Amino acid sequence: MSLQSSTLRKVYPEILEVMPYDWRGTTFNNSEKVYIGREAFAQNVTDLILKREAEGTPITEEALLACGNAEDYLRVASNLSTLLELFLGVEKGFSISQTWTFASSTMPVVAVLLFSQAPVHFYVGNDNVDAWKEKLAVFQDHFKCTFTVYAGEAQAHAGEVVLTVAGNGSQEVVDGIVDENTLFIVNTESIKPADALLVRKRLATPVTSPLVIHLLKKACGQDSEYVSLPDSDSLATLYSHLQTLSGAEANASSYPVVFTAGLPVMSSTYIALAKKGGADILMCSTAYGGSSQLLDLLSGKGNLLKKHTFHIQGEVKMVDGISEALNKLAESPNLLPNTILFIEIPTNPDMKVPVVGQITDLLEKYQTKTGKNVFLVVDTTFAPNSQVLKKIKDVAPELPAFAYISLSKSVSGGFTTGGTLVANHTPASISLLEEVRTIANHLDTTAKPDQLQILVDHHIGVEDRLQSAYENAVKAAEDLVAAVSEKTGYVMPIKFVTPEQASQGFLSTTFSFNLPSPQNATVEINEGLAQKFVDLCTANSKHFKPCVSFGQDNSLVYATVPATSTQGAIKAEDKAKQAVGGVQLIRLSFPPRWERETVAQIFRSALDALY
Repeated sequence: MSLQSSTLRKVYPEILEVMPYDWRGTTFNNSEKVYIGREAFAQNVTDLILKREAEGTPITEEALLACGNAEDYLRVASNLSTLLELFLGVEKGFSISQTWTFASSTMPVVAVLLFSQAPVHFYVGNDNVDAWKEKLAVFQDHFKCTFTVYAGEAQAHAGEVVLTVAGNGSQEVVDGIVDENTLFIVNTESIKPADALLVRKRLATPVTSPLVIHLLKKACGQDSEYVSLPDSDSLATLYSHLQTLSGAEANASSYPVVFTAGLPVMSSTYIALAKKGGADILMCSTAYGGSSQLLDLLSGKGNLLKKHTFHIQGEVKMVDGISEALNKLAESPNLLPNTILFIEIPTNPDMKVPVVGQITDLLEKYQTKTGKNVFLVVDTTFAPNSQVLKKIKDVAPELPAFAYISLSKSVSGGFTTGGTLVANHTPASISLLEEVRTIANHLDTTAKPDQLQILVDHHIGVEDRLQSAYENAVKAAEDLVAAVSEKTGYVMPIKFVTPEQASQGFLSTTFSFNLPSPQNATVEINEGLAQKFVDLCTANSKHFKPCVSFGQDNSLVYATVPATSTQGAIKAEDKAKQAVGGVQLIRLSFPPRWERETVAQIFRSALDALY
């Protein structure tokens, strides 16, 4: 029996009624048994629905949980977005690997342009040709994408890629179809599904969960109303708060841009820099893997973005790593007009915090030596209320700077994805911000109404949540160090912000550590020790979650091994420098509410199993 859209229309309301609560979230269990990928999840759901039809077996929450997770983070995919893609694919005759939704009407096209090895011919039917050309021009002008936009019905172009809007000519002559915010891949040789996935998870997101639920209910003939855009006063309060959190003055003339997720912030920023003549971008070699891979993707499309790295692993001080890299960069021939230093404060996962004045001094010396435009971009996601732009202004008032925040974490409490870019007071940063805003509107990657409503509802009180979660992290670090010492005799260092740094606003709720190698341990035991500790802790699902995120507004401790999760795109040799005695880093992130003694006992039990 094959799956029919009529069957889905009958069964999907039942699924939506009993689906697990976690499916509505943004981060999902990434343990090996549960995290199985989109295709496997879609197949499990298909089998469940067909069984229900054949045997009359009702759909239950337990049965849906047994289907696994399509991904571990909504920005890549969610079970809900995959349900929508399964429905759309069945309705149009495409497999799940050929069906990709975006929270954008432009990015399905960009997903084809960025990776096509052949010229792309995009037929837009009765759509406005000039509007499409304006949205996509930057990729032709600055990223060496070769394409033509046409009015009218799709035509064949032998050996080249043909893309069309839906209902515009014969499917036999096209390689892909763009239907509003969905890309249907007709020819998987000329448009590879893996490329569509990479563009979606690095430059965009899938359809947001509230919109998925709305669309599926409407498709199944149910009443549903989508979220309205928050009122202007509520949005103004949100935007002003993002500015003051970051240490900028509230200024309606330079409100921050809010995006569907964090990485689309940086993609629009990099694209804007390409339009301004290009940029040399210096970032940490162990920065969040998504940030690193995004820059690799865009810098590989032309010569207007160049990636450079500095190292901070082990005992290397952040300022020393940056100084060495900037000195080397200053001697490089053919520097581009702009130089961007992109840093995380605190760093992920090392939790290092530099003296801001030392960083700005390095940049000012570099600018004097090279004559290039210099920008400082600080990822403050781990400490969004650090007032970093004020700290920069106090020591370098003329330096153009930005605070970049993934709103998917503390500001939203983990209830939606989002990202923002906040400019400081300088004319150069405000000018670049407006270019970023234009790019974001063209790419349609600004935050959607449901995301903005969640942010409006949750941004107030983030400072108190961060303070409580930080205090809990301090206590947990004390308990963990004591437990390791009691078990092994080793006083384990914790990679965490110092009390002085916390008093300055760097209230990280996360810390990292390397467990000691067990006595006479083999290489294999050491290599698996970090993940085994995470697995043992997260087996207690009422108190722990195997998860790549942080900033959660709940009572769960999130645990992960960065080398195999958030740093998946980072070079192995760079990740290896984080290991101590062959044991990789573990990262724990703490909530504002918890049960301290229970968590401490879970630590002790896990250590008993390891040593």
